[in-house]
Amino acid sequence: MQDTETSIGTERQARAFLAEPIQLRNIPEGLHLRSVTVESSGLHAHFTGDTVTFLPAAATA
Repeated sequence: MQDTETSIGTERQARAFLAEPIQLRNIPEGLHLRSVTVESSGLHAHFTGDTVTFLPAAATA
């Protein structure tokens, strides 16, 4: 029962947090945020757009 209450509390906090617009930073060009969902494992962001490759900051083009 306590896990369920904790999960519900976490979900409420996340929904309250997401009620306001969030400025996204460092999203690769060509990707667009489609939705954010609250799941038991955390927040899941769903993007649409072009295929991108993430490289370490030290990588050079």
